[in-house]
Amino acid sequence: MKLYVMNAARGRGLAERLNEAVDEVFQRMLGVRCTPMEAAGCTLRQESFGAVAGFAGAMLGSCVLRMDRASGLLLAELLTGREQTDETKIHDGLGEMCSGIARAWTGRVPRLASGCMVSPPMVIAGYDYRLYWQLSPLQIQAQYQFGAAEVEVTLRGDLENCSEASG
Repeated sequence: MKLYVMNAARGRGLAERLNEAVDEVFQRMLGVRCTPMEAAGCTLRQESFGAVAGFAGAMLGSCVLRMDRASGLLLAELLTGREQTDETKIHDGLGEMCSGIARAWTGRVPRLASGCMVSPPMVIAGYDYRLYWQLSPLQIQAQYQFGAAEVEVTLRGDLENCSEASG
């Protein structure tokens, strides 16, 4: 897990809440555990899919989910209950998971739970694309595994005006 935050203790707490939120959403929506990977090795240089949901209100920023095609097909299969080859099912599933994780994470942070809105997700697909963001006081990037599949989750934002963010 990569972590950049102005206050290290606050950042570790927020990162742990992200781990909890990711696992909760995967269990609730897909019926599988999703656990953090120890080594950051998810490069996603092949065809991949990403979903971005924005935060507004008490926190300005974004939640980004990325995964490769094989992981996306497994996600779509788990969501629908049958084998998938249709990329639109990956897009739909990834967007739903992104929104779910963003909401589950903000729900674990008291000040954000009632004061942070989450935008509808936008899905991006392609080969070796890169997303560029302005430097944010909070950046958490983690890789997770569900079954043989991997997903990368990145949170970025400005919590400077959110003094209760860690509580």
